[in-house]
Amino acid sequence: MANEAVIELKSPGDIFTSGAKLEGIARLYGDFKKAELSVMWITEGKGDTDRKVILFEDLDAINGGPDYSFSVTLPSMPCSYEGTLLKIIWLVRLRAFPVHGAEIISDRPFKVHNGRTE
Repeated sequence: MANEAVIELKSPGDIFTSGAKLEGIARLYGDFKKAELSVMWITEGKGDTDRKVILFEDLDAINGGPDYSFSVTLPSMPCSYEGTLLKIIWLVRLRAFPVHGAEIISDRPFKVHNGRTE
């Protein structure tokens, strides 16, 4: 069996309102020595890349087997943005380090909006 790292969000869809709770499960299939879960936003585009981690969990420190539940309240800013010169991308990242083989990075992007209809 190949090593695999999977992220599942509990909410259907991938659009969340700022201030909402983001919940999900990280699943590891295979033999891993270490894994980390992050919820973050990153920028892409002109200039330097910014990133901010709002949740970091060392999954080795959590009991419960190959499934790890996570939950975090999303901040009010920044919202997702897809402009010509700049993008703000929200994602859940699962980094897993197999006993044998290369590191696995699994990203699950989602969108955050402010809840206003304009």
